[in-house]
Amino acid sequence: MPRLVIPAGSFSPPTLPAPSRPNPAWVLLDKQAYIADGENATTAKARSSGGDTVKVTFCVADPPSLSHLCVHCPGLEDRTEKGFFGEPVVACAAGAFVVLEVAFNFGPRNFSYHGGIRDYFVYKASPVKPCLSRLPDLFPHDIRPCEIGIVPLGGGDGRYGFVVAALHLDLDAEEGTRRPFVLHLFSSRSEQWRTVAPLLDTYSCCHDHNDYKVFLSHKASKVVAVGGGVLGWVDLWRGVLLCDVLADDPVLRLVALPKPTVGRIWKNNPGIVRDVTSDGDNVLTFVEVQFPWSPHDDLRPSKFDSSASDSDSDSDSNSSSRVSHGWRATTWKMGPFSSHGGRCWVKGCAVDSADIRVTDDPTCFQQLPELWDAEAGKLTLKDLDCSAPVLSAHDDGIVYMMSELKNNADEGEAWVLAFDVRRGTVKALAPFSKRTYSFVNTCIPCSFSSYYFDRKH
Repeated sequence: MPRLVIPAGSFSPPTLPAPSRPNPAWVLLDKQAYIADGENATTAKARSSGGDTVKVTFCVADPPSLSHLCVHCPGLEDRTEKGFFGEPVVACAAGAFVVLEVAFNFGPRNFSYHGGIRDYFVYKASPVKPCLSRLPDLFPHDIRPCEIGIVPLGGGDGRYGFVVAALHLDLDAEEGTRRPFVLHLFSSRSEQWRTVAPLLDTYSCCHDHNDYKVFLSHKASKVVAVGGGVLGWVDLWRGVLLCDVLADDPVLRLVALPKPTVGRIWKNNPGIVRDVTSDGDNVLTFVEVQFPWSPHDDLRPSKFDSSASDSDSDSDSNSSSRVSHGWRATTWKMGPFSSHGGRCWVKGCAVDSADIRVTDDPTCFQQLPELWDAEAGKLTLKDLDCSAPVLSAHDDGIVYMMSELKNNADEGEAWVLAFDVRRGTVKALAPFSKRTYSFVNTCIPCSFSSYYFDRKH
């Protein structure tokens, strides 16, 4: 059986600075867990489908530091064929809940891309006692972590339980059907999965046959909790598929993203330049980071661009707005909106990296003295490569970007910078250990940390 090589750094979680309060309102959570033993007030345990004890512990810090979780299975040989198949992965989060995938190198085959057990667990933060529960198997269907979302019931604390939803294309559906997707729903009340075929709102998605074919290419990179029972499956190039998963007959509606100002060179990896999040109150926020012109750029408009022009190519119309060096970040907002639509994206803030002022806080220079530009006589960003924007769900004016020094000899050293795009400043920075070659999908904003104490006090 093939094994996935786990980086050595994934067995050694970093020490985090203490948060300003025991239960931060929200955190930036590293999506890759550490395989390590740890125990604190956040620790919870459950049994895997193979009978092993799975222990989960969270370590939290104020953003921009990345909080993380540690997963430990007592007696499991982490670095052998009887261990983990890669690091456990955070699939999604909403309210007090975090859903994570834990895959093993052993056990009966229950999904296609490796031969061992893969379990999904739901973690719930609580002021009394955190808990961890394993979801019953949903197979033979292969569900990726990025296709899963969760809706707390009865408020963010999930006092009435939760619903987990997984959406994917039905490969057996008839061509032209208005129900081309399959939605799997698990209710903590019934403790059972059920499967429905949501109705496609063709008015919002498909105006001709070609539109319909492109729509079927929707590939979610993450799922966001939009508000109420609505989840959004985010394709950072095509748009957000919205669905009220608590409805008796769920309907899928596509919300197209603003027209790209970046080239299709990023088509296969849009997380390098784009992000979407929601505040959980029916508002979507979008950010795009534009880099200098590339000769490979092709800005032909997508049929799903909400602001697509009538021209065959917009490269000329946008040439004057291109950045010649550094980068430019632009934010957009939509909502609040209903399931029937009627809202448009409204442009928010835009800032060029050359115009960003690095804060006078001396800790910035102390942590990263390479920011000092002797020629300019001030701290600048010119020696930093920044990408993979992450939006805060709690402040639409703050964008976090993963960064590393240009020509850096230490490939494992990286930084998270918090940019205030309204004021054009660096708000804060924090180091983190880079365990993969890419910054895409490094972290997600979560609010579970605020539920460890009674929120009424």
